[in-house]
Amino acid sequence: MHLLSDHPDISFGVHLTVICDLVHYRWGPLTSREKVPSLIDETGFFYHVEHIPEFLTQAKLSDLEVEFRTQIEAVLAASLKPTHLDWHCLQNGGRADIFELTVGLAKEYGLALRVHDRPAIETVQCQGLPTNDYDLLDSYALSSIEKSAHYAQLDFVQNGKGLEA
Repeated sequence: MHLLSDHPDISFGVHLTVICDLVHYRWGPLTSREKVPSLIDETGFFYHVEHIPEFLTQAKLSDLEVEFRTQIEAVLAASLKPTHLDWHCLQNGGRADIFELTVGLAKEYGLALRVHDRPAIETVQCQGLPTNDYDLLDSYALSSIEKSAHYAQLDFVQNGKGLEA
């Protein structure tokens, strides 16, 4: 947030975070743990990425809304101006109700919503919100070899070489 304060010309999004993806570094909610108990595991931290299915089964939408709002408000309280919302480690929120909650928050805060695939793109655009125009590539999840091949395929398709006339 300090970097963004020093460089207000950088576009950035609030990556709504309720999942830990690092093995040796854990974090929890900005909201007090007592207010969002369905979002934390038995150690008091957010669930690790390996436990996303368990998290999605028991996470309460009301707890998610409290935590998402707290994260957005923390950015705004720092006098920063985000351009969009996104989810950290949860493609399109991971559940339909989480997706809809986030669409509502994007509308309320006047932000775009970064989504992962064509159906979600169309849903967001039909609701009048700006979003990405193409499927999102999560290059972090790809090996170096997979990245090269995938980028080559994207270039092939986007330059019309892979499209039938």
